Amino acid sequence: MKLHRSVLLVLIFCTLLFNACSKSNGPDNKLSAQYISLKVDGVLKSSTAPTGSYYQASDTSIYVIGTFGTEQVTILIEHITVGTFEVATVRNEAIVHYISTNGAAVVYDGIYGSVTIDSYSNGAVTGTFSFTTRNQEISTSKVITEGKFQVNLPPAQIPL
Repeated sequence: MKLHRSVLLVLIFCTLLFNACSKSNGPDNKLSAQYISLKVDGVLKSSTAPTGSYYQASDTSIYVIGTFGTEQVTILIEHITVGTFEVATVRNEAIVHYISTNGAAVVYDGIYGSVTIDSYSNGAVTGTFSFTTRNQEISTSKVITEGKFQVNLPPAQIPL
């Protein structure tokens, strides 16, 4: 009886040990290749190192950021789901900016266009976008076309 109890305890210990060291508790849907690309006034910009994050510790709003040397595009989608989000509407479904930092920083705010989320799953988001931006201070615009992205998101850090 003691031998059976000892074997049983060893089996329970091993089971607990292997389960405690498991790699993850759910499916890992991370993308193997990340990218963001777009055309700014017809000039192609691309990066294989975009940043994706949740906005303000929420798991319903995301940022996608692409940096191209001294230029950057930021996309904020609130209440993310698969579908199309209009830029700069009354509801602010998608908030976008194009920033040029060649010398002084010049921020162009999205005034119209759309962002389409093609897929959104645990840890990854893909989509397309096109929009027009405007800088009110210097009265110039930038047209962003043929935008597409594929980015991983970190785990949401939602406070308790």
